[in-house]
Amino acid sequence: KNYSLAITDYKKALEKDPRNYLIMNSLASALIKTGTFEESIRYSKDALNYQKNYVPALINLGIAHVQNGNMTEGETYLTRARTIEPTNKAVLLNLALLYERLPNYQESLMHFQKLSEMKDIRGYLGMARVLEKQGKRAEAERLYRNMLTMDDTDPQTRQFANERLLAISNR
Repeated sequence: KNYSLAITDYKKALEKDPRNYLIMNSLASALIKTGTFEESIRYSKDALNYQKNYVPALINLGIAHVQNGNMTEGETYLTRARTIEPTNKAVLLNLALLYERLPNYQESLMHFQKLSEMKDIRGYLGMARVLEKQGKRAEAERLYRNMLTMDDTDPQTRQFANERLLAISNR
């Protein structure tokens, strides 16, 4: 999690191998973590110049644009990534989060649903959160209760689901 050191190391590695799109993408990812979105966008685009349909670079590009406030551009890159890899969990999650933020709850729910069908707990959490935002408490409550019965739900998620159930019942 020492992103500034990682950034320095990736830049050094890139000097030795300036066409390595994997290093460019890793650098772009680290730059997102530090909030350096414009620079991240440049490195993601560089990676795509060498590997046109490299999905991780498209995802980073989408995330960086969204975090930079350019939702339309972010959606464009994430949608392109989904076209290439329709079952990529990172693509589905980031599209779901983008649509939740817009808010386009119908699209958000659709992407969270796909994640949940892949047994990804983030899909269930996202669906419950969006349903709550829509005032559909009973449906959200059902999802939170389902999460508590799943064998692979981690303790942190269980705690969160319990807290949300308490909050819903106290309204």
